[in-house]
Amino acid sequence: MSVTSNSADHFDLVLVGGGLQNGLIALRMLHQQPSCRIAMIEAAPQIGGNHTWCVHARDVPDAARSWFEPLVVQRWDGYQVMFPDLERQLRSGYAVVSSERFACVVRDAFARHAQCRLITGVRATAVSASAAELEDGRRLFGRLVVDARGPDPRAFAGRCGYQKFLGLELRMREPHGLARPILMDARCPQTDGYRFFYVLPLAPDRLLVEETRFSLSAELAREAARSAVHAYAARWGEIAEIVREEVGVLPMPWSMPAQPPQPQDALVAGFRGGFFHPATGYSL
Repeated sequence: MSVTSNSADHFDLVLVGGGLQNGLIALRMLHQQPSCRIAMIEAAPQIGGNHTWCVHARDVPDAARSWFEPLVVQRWDGYQVMFPDLERQLRSGYAVVSSERFACVVRDAFARHAQCRLITGVRATAVSASAAELEDGRRLFGRLVVDARGPDPRAFAGRCGYQKFLGLELRMREPHGLARPILMDARCPQTDGYRFFYVLPLAPDRLLVEETRFSLSAELAREAARSAVHAYAARWGEIAEIVREEVGVLPMPWSMPAQPPQPQDALVAGFRGGFFHPATGYSL
């Protein structure tokens, strides 16, 4: 891509939605072609939301590492999985990207490129293949428009289950001693679908502990989930502080509409475009 207009409202790329995939698109394009004019529009006050994204090392191509690595806040050389009749330690790299780091890296990239614009706190009301109209009346034009505003549950009606989770980032009073993540501990009562706990040791005294269910129901019992996380985390000692809470109910479709894109439509990306692992919900 190359710069085609000096107009303040014309861009090479207009990215609608400030989530994971549009952030990755922006970082890669600015790494590959620093003169690319990019606009990113996010309805929330800050890009990135409140998420924790994890990735297996082998899923990051070598060619992407130079611009991807600044997103990583912690990495490990392996992880554990636990089932009632099987436990296993796997020696395979694993890394975590936080919303906070993601927002910081993407904001800094936009700040370094004066021809780019990051717009937050404003919703896009209409999106097409060549333009995005904002609720404040502005129109941004792009040679390519990417719509990644997250899942539209109506698109999966009757054709999906749900991944629902509640995670607490905890500061422990003493070092917890957990060296590697627990990606799945299914040694717990199997209620309301397939249930397991997920644990990331973020620092010597800090853990992210999450209760996850793959379920046919979209209802998340938050108080019960919080109690379950507290009880599970107690094996590593006393909790000093709840740093952050993360909650999600994501559609897990077993089929998606197979409608070919029309010339007037924006490119659909992110979860809305099917860019996630169908069995785990991993999107990074």
